[in-house]
Amino acid sequence: SYLDELVVEQKVESPSQILERLNKKVKATFGGSKQKDGTDGMDIGICLINRATSELVFSGARRPLTIVSGTEVMQFQGARRGIGEHYLTTNVPFEDTSIAFDHNATYYLCTDGLQDQFGGLYGKKLMRKRVLNWLTDLEPLPMSKRAIQLDRLFKDWKEERAQIDDICVLGFSV
Repeated sequence: SYLDELVVEQKVESPSQILERLNKKVKATFGGSKQKDGTDGMDIGICLINRATSELVFSGARRPLTIVSGTEVMQFQGARRGIGEHYLTTNVPFEDTSIAFDHNATYYLCTDGLQDQFGGLYGKKLMRKRVLNWLTDLEPLPMSKRAIQLDRLFKDWKEERAQIDDICVLGFSV
């Protein structure tokens, strides 16, 4: 509801400003700076797509934007700060990163639940590098088949192990 308020009602368009304002609202709702022992925060990445200028603007709170084009992978890191965190300094700013569209690329925002999942032959974490390899391997497939294949890869990885965290992968092209 806070995102809806900021984006739809207040018409805030800068992803970094959305994150800054969202951070203030979440802190105010859940106790502000009085709760120094809380270690939970929300990780999020936000993209603004401006078709008129062929530009994408990204800002992240502990989450990167991953861009896959053919076999090339680029990541733009978010701030090393989550939304609503009380235990870290808040002087780390959320920043906007402007990126020119690559119409041949796929853009991904993912929660950390995917890379943190235990599985494989030795019960280890999936890890960032393997996730990036999976996303690169998906590139030749039509977008409609990528989610199915990613789900298959994930299930094969975790086997009978319990899923340990929420997982959301948003992939899009422009």
